[in-house]
Amino acid sequence: MARSNQGVFKAIRKKVEELEKDYWNIKNTYFDNNGWNAKYDFFTDFAYLAESFYNETNSAMFEIIALLNSTKFENPRKTMEYQEFIKMLDCMKKDIWYKFHETLNLIRIGSGISEAEKETIDNMNILKLLESDPQKYI
Repeated sequence: MARSNQGVFKAIRKKVEELEKDYWNIKNTYFDNNGWNAKYDFFTDFAYLAESFYNETNSAMFEIIALLNSTKFENPRKTMEYQEFIKMLDCMKKDIWYKFHETLNLIRIGSGISEAEKETIDNMNILKLLESDPQKYI
């Protein structure tokens, strides 16, 4: 196994921090204490943003997993730090996934969705089931 490259891990840490900032921005903008903030349109305002966040989070998680599997840390705390990043990213991803599905189901029950909207969301990764637990890859 290769020794850790701090430049790579600093870039990952920065990416995780950016994703955490994006998560709170999405959550605080599109949701309030009562759930979906109705002043926004689900399909034009939120769906693509949630899809992008979901995909970026998945990518970051598996990038960290790959690096952890190929890197030897002299300090076990570093390994634990990056494992915590994976857990945090997974929690954020699942929360946005849940909010996406919960809101979409409410729209389906309420006003319904058009054929064009259905075609759009049917092609989104976030519509699919959550991927298996990434912890098994560590």
